Amino acid sequence: DSQGHGVGNEILKFVAERLQKSMRDVDFAARLGGDEFICVFNNLNDKSDIDPLIKNLKANLEKQMVIDSNTLIINAS
Repeated sequence: DSQGHGVGNEILKFVAERLQKSMRDVDFAARLGGDEFICVFNNLNDKSDIDPLIKNLKANLEKQMVIDSNTLIINAS
């Protein structure tokens, strides 16, 4: 919000791109609205299979991005 709508839209595009790159072909992500996304991981054999997927996803989302000469870092919860 503090950077304006244009920057917010660019952040959403970055997030969508990073989600797509972080997920396997059998998984999918969708934007629920605002800055909320949902990720669905398919074909997991055990609950422990999700840990490396989530760690990879968070690491990719939390890398810095540069928009309009502003370096930004986001986080996921």
